[in-house]
Amino acid sequence: MFQDLSYRDVPALVAGFTLTLGGLTPFLSPRWSLLELGFSPRVANSPAAAPPLKIFGARTTIIGALIVTFYTQRKFEAVDSVLLLIPYTGFVEGYLVWKEGNHGKAAFRIITGLLFGACGFAGLTASDR
Repeated sequence: MFQDLSYRDVPALVAGFTLTLGGLTPFLSPRWSLLELGFSPRVANSPAAAPPLKIFGARTTIIGALIVTFYTQRKFEAVDSVLLLIPYTGFVEGYLVWKEGNHGKAAFRIITGLLFGACGFAGLTASDR
């Protein structure tokens, strides 16, 4: 899998493994996950927030697992296609966190989403293969 590792693989691998593992955190600690996403303690301490967060986590894990699976199958165009869609979640997360008042984490979510999307749009993972 890593015999031809290149700089162009880094965004896909970072996104794939971060999303796969990060999506599991709501099952371990919903409160910590909400705080890490940028929500206030008021939201993080709400027991009602845990079930939807776990659904979100499961879907996030699937997106990350798709990236890793396509990468290991050497389906690099598919990897770039998934990366291209990540800005949607970045904007949604950023908007919601911005409304909670955490502008730094909101900006981080939006910017990283755009960066991953730009890599997908450019076909970075599939380029020169």
